[in-house]
Amino acid sequence: MRALVVTALAALALAAALGGCKDDPIAVAPAASSGDGSHAALVEAAGALRAASHTAAAYRTFAARVLALRVDMDETVAEEAELLIATEALPVVRGASARGETAEVLALAVWPIALAPPIAAPIPGTPEADRWAAYVPAAGEDHRAYLERICGTELALACKDVVPEGHLDIVGALAVQRFTDRARRAIATCSTCGEPRWAQTVAGWEQVARAATATVDAARRAHAPSRWPEAGAAAVPVPPASAEVRHVHLSPDARVERVRYALDDARAAGAASIALLARERAYPYPRRAYLIPTSTKRLPVRAGEPVQMLTRALDAATAASAARRR
Repeated sequence: MRALVVTALAALALAAALGGCKDDPIAVAPAASSGDGSHAALVEAAGALRAASHTAAAYRTFAARVLALRVDMDETVAEEAELLIATEALPVVRGASARGETAEVLALAVWPIALAPPIAAPIPGTPEADRWAAYVPAAGEDHRAYLERICGTELALACKDVVPEGHLDIVGALAVQRFTDRARRAIATCSTCGEPRWAQTVAGWEQVARAATATVDAARRAHAPSRWPEAGAAAVPVPPASAEVRHVHLSPDARVERVRYALDDARAAGAASIALLARERAYPYPRRAYLIPTSTKRLPVRAGEPVQMLTRALDAATAASAARRR
C-alpha cells in the first residue's frame, strides 16, 4: 500500500504551494482494484479538486468526500487523506483573495475540516463515534450561525469569550494554525515526502499562519464582551441606525459626560434619540440598546460616573416604573 501512496502523492504534488505559482498539468490514474480502503476514490477526489483549480467550493466538496470515504479507509489510506487534506488546502487559502473568495466563504468551505479532528481510520471491532459531524455546517447554516454554534460548543475554549463579530477573525486564525500543525505532522511522518516541495508547503502554511495570527490578540481585545455595558431591564432590541436614531458604543467604564456629548451631537444632526449599545452577559452576548431621547436635559447620574452606572440607574428607573404599574 505504501508504494501506492508514493505514486498518488507524486501525481498530486503541490505546485501551487507558494503564492503566485500555477498548477502543473497532471494525469492521475486511480487504481482500479476494489477493496483498496477507498484509495482509488481518494485519488479521484483529489484529482477533481486540482482540476477545479482549488476553488473554495471544490475544496468543500473534496473535504465532504474524504469524510464520506473515511469509514472504509485503512490506516495507510487515512494517513494519505490527512496529508492531502492539510496540503491541498494551502493553494485554496492562498488563492482565495485573487478569486474573490472572502473569509466568510472560507469559514464554511475550508475551516470546518481544519477545525475537526485529523482524519483517522476506524478501529476494527470498536464502535466509532462520528467526531467530525459536529464541525460540518448544517444545511442552510450561514457563516454567522455556524461560527456562533461552533464557538459555543466544540470551540468554546477558543472563541466563546468573544462576541460574534469577532468569530471570523479568531476562528480563521485558529483554522490556519491547525492546518499548519497538521501539514507539519503529516509531512514529517511521511517517508516519501522528502522533496523540497513538501518543505515549501510547510513554509507556506507557516507564512499564512503568521499573517493570520498577527492581529488575534488585538481582535480578542476589540471583541471582548467587557467592552460593552451589561444590558439590564431598561435595554431594548437594537433599532436600525437612521437619521432619527444614532448608535453610540462606549465602554462601560467611559465617563457619562461622553453620553452627553453624544446626545448633543445627535440633537444637532436632527436625531430624536441615541441608542447606547450594550450586551447581555450570557453567550452569544446579544446586543441591546438603551434609548435616550436627545431632548433629555438631565441624566440620572453625574457626568464623572462610568457609563455602566448610568445603565444601572436606567434599569432601576424602569424596574421602579414597572412596580408602580402593578
